[in-house]
Amino acid sequence: MTFRVLFLIVVLVPVWACRSKSAPIMSSASSSHKPPAHEPSPPVAPVRPVLDTYFGVGVTDRYRWMENDPSPEYGTWLAEQNQHARRALDRIVGRSKVAGDIRAITRDVDTIVDIQDTETSTVLSRKPAGAISAKLYVRDAHERDGRGREAGERLVFDPPGGATLDGFTASPDGRFVIVLTSSRGTEERTAHVLRTEGAQPLPDRVERLRDPSIAWLPGARSFVYTRYPEAGKPDRLARYKNAEVCVHAIGTDAAADKVVFGGVALGGAPDDYPVVALTEGSPTALGIVYHGVLREISLYVKPLSELESPSKWQKLAGPADAITEVAARENELYLLSFHGADRGRVLRLREGAVSLASATTLVPEGEDVLEQIRPARDGIFTLALRRGVHRLAHVSATGERHEAPLPAEASVESFRSRGAETTAVLRTESYVTSPVWMRWEGRDSAPVPVSFNPRPMAFAGVRVERTVATSSDGTAIPLTLLVPQGAARDGKSYVWLLGYGAGGYSLSPKFYPYRDAWLKRGGVWAIAHIRGGGELGAAWHRAGMKGNKERSIDDFLACAEKLVKDGYTTPQRMVANGRSAGAIVAGGAMTRRPDLFRAVVLTAAGANMLRLDTSPVGAENAREFGSTSTQEGFEALLKMDTVQRVRDGQPYPALLLQTGANDPKLPSWHSGKLAARVQAASTSGRPVLLSVAANQGHHDDTAEQVAQSYADAFSFAFSQLGHPDFPSR
Repeated sequence: MTFRVLFLIVVLVPVWACRSKSAPIMSSASSSHKPPAHEPSPPVAPVRPVLDTYFGVGVTDRYRWMENDPSPEYGTWLAEQNQHARRALDRIVGRSKVAGDIRAITRDVDTIVDIQDTETSTVLSRKPAGAISAKLYVRDAHERDGRGREAGERLVFDPPGGATLDGFTASPDGRFVIVLTSSRGTEERTAHVLRTEGAQPLPDRVERLRDPSIAWLPGARSFVYTRYPEAGKPDRLARYKNAEVCVHAIGTDAAADKVVFGGVALGGAPDDYPVVALTEGSPTALGIVYHGVLREISLYVKPLSELESPSKWQKLAGPADAITEVAARENELYLLSFHGADRGRVLRLREGAVSLASATTLVPEGEDVLEQIRPARDGIFTLALRRGVHRLAHVSATGERHEAPLPAEASVESFRSRGAETTAVLRTESYVTSPVWMRWEGRDSAPVPVSFNPRPMAFAGVRVERTVATSSDGTAIPLTLLVPQGAARDGKSYVWLLGYGAGGYSLSPKFYPYRDAWLKRGGVWAIAHIRGGGELGAAWHRAGMKGNKERSIDDFLACAEKLVKDGYTTPQRMVANGRSAGAIVAGGAMTRRPDLFRAVVLTAAGANMLRLDTSPVGAENAREFGSTSTQEGFEALLKMDTVQRVRDGQPYPALLLQTGANDPKLPSWHSGKLAARVQAASTSGRPVLLSVAANQGHHDDTAEQVAQSYADAFSFAFSQLGHPDFPSR
């Protein structure tokens, strides 16, 4: 369900401004600090103020005209901004060397994106080194015992030119696999069905999909999926509404697929997203409704045998019941509940139960923050966080718990299980070591790496340090540091400070090869685990939502001050970074404390949050950030709005904004407005650059795009922080 979160991390790069006592700027006047004569000036954006009134408060939008996209004027201005940024970035000595280093660490390395075991085979998607898309392969089941990679692996799907493989779902018996494809850089997907024997494509084609949550019905002759009912709507605000779950029978026309759950008939909000989940061996169909970015679901049940009948679904839980996940096993349901348990607990409900009142507790609330549950033949698997590090456990039907011995400081970024088996397939990684796929039988065994893992990578001589910063209200904020060998606390390290803090998303240990280019040049990589994230449970998330977002910014600033206090760096050698919702925090830090950072890098920035309601995903994100339809929501969004918080005559840090020309979630005018505003307001003389990717939404598809994007970001930051290897020509 990644699309439900406006700004997920997801993410290669994975901050709000405290509302001042003065009213938002009403004047259209601006003061511009001209760059030195030898540097060309960026194109000036016309100021055409539009006054909006929210609950008696007037707010002026200087650059509303940028929202008239596509328009020739905005397109021309955006292209000229990109040309200006390109000239400035290409003048930085050392940039090409950074790009080469990033290429080198990923050269000749392939990536296993996902693995799914079936009764007869293992199906996996593998992205070869430098490839734009993953390809799909099948391996014989007997090779799970580690008898070698060279035999049995065969290619069954290679996306045609211009398309990417976005996911797959194999049938439990391994005979068929459904592949999801999209045109490069878009989020609208098409499902195709293949027969794995002979890699034979079938004529089935299902469209109008985003994240369809496909599940096979018994017998593998049909499957359920989620789609949008209307195609071709030009208005993106209306295109993704009233999603519905349908059943498709192999060999039939998808236009005749029957709706079995969700849609208008369910009576929910148009932005709700329904799915039907099925588990091997369970007689129950689960109807799950996701409410935008809200983690809490609504849960319905129905006998699987009646899935296509007109019988009603029985509702077991709504958002107020604080259920976030459900797993079915035989005649039981297991529910991950945060009702009265901020760190979560697992409830068990017998088949036929009509309410949660009869549920019993299988896993009580403990020290760990429970994140996911998955079914197994002999119990369930649980995934939890302990101070930001994952813990995977098997819990039997009687409550007996066995924890998997995982590597220290590791995270489990993906894991699957089957209700008919006892094995979990998982991917582990850390901040300094690349992902490894493993299988775990549960109980007292140890996870075993699969025999076909890619060549491992690691950051040589880099240690992980954990410390704590104290926020303005006394709250302890976890702070993780990746410190290269030889770095001393002499205030001379170049520090990249990353923050996110939204959606309950945790910045758990993940390996990003491009970070090596920063670390090997004496840079320290710092990760602020601020409120709004999920590192410390549901209360930690709530503490950074909506009107509490200022706490996220307070936390981020506290982490920056901690880095200075402990001697790692100085403000002159520190860069603030955020992507999407993380840009709310980093941008807020920039406007509140411009003296604390020398440079700021924002990617796909949520910069003009007051206009969130006008975006295609505005309604579904209102639960996390607020909506201008209410006074409370308006006040929260105004405080988060970086564009509105910029003040004339302030010496702002150097700013690099990276955006996509056709981003469907965060339109480029978010970054465009902020670039224009800071260019007009700042007196520091430091550059404000707007870099525009031509693709959809600034998604870095290839190794080359990754290298170029981070070469820009790192060389820009190093040049502003005074690194001797990065002067500007």
